[in-house]
Amino acid sequence: MGYYKTRTELSFIKRHIPNNILLKILDIGGGSGRFAIPLKEEGHDVTVIDRSLSAINLCHRKGFLKAYCTDAIEFQSSEKYDFAIAIEVVEYFENFPTLLNKIREISDDKIKFVFTTHNKNSWRFRIRALKKNKTEYNKYYLKDYLTDLNNCGFSVIEIKGFLWMPFRLSSNSILIPFFEKLENLLKLNRWIGQSPWLLIAVEKI
Repeated sequence: MGYYKTRTELSFIKRHIPNNILLKILDIGGGSGRFAIPLKEEGHDVTVIDRSLSAINLCHRKGFLKAYCTDAIEFQSSEKYDFAIAIEVVEYFENFPTLLNKIREISDDKIKFVFTTHNKNSWRFRIRALKKNKTEYNKYYLKDYLTDLNNCGFSVIEIKGFLWMPFRLSSNSILIPFFEKLENLLKLNRWIGQSPWLLIAVEKI
């Protein structure tokens, strides 16, 4: 499942990076460099920030030194960024507009922002929320994200669904490649209303 998720997310990120253009990229909540390292290997100037010191230390041990232990909202940089990503972390921000305003602050002109989120409208979310006995597993619906994006001066480029898998996130089932192909064949990523997870690409207006 981990390989499937990383392939899907990295492919979506790369689709929104212009060909033959090297960017300054900020990886928010980038952990040990799951996306930063392959993006850096393609020539991009990538900075990782994460609140976990152990993750940042692991990033350093991998040879990726442009990584800092800090909260995204408190992050200060003299650099300006062309592109930002926040993969599987936006639910941890109590105030999404604050994050969006920070992204506007660290950009010179236009900046693209790619992030993922659980889909609170999906069947999988409802089942998981019942099992965990939580009503606020993710406080945001898609419409809430869209409202905040619009209010903060961002326009949506693309929304794609993913993770239509009948397995736990820690699964190593040999059937995962089969269900990945089935997901693509049936174009389930277009069923935004019920896709368990969403990939969202936006740009500053």
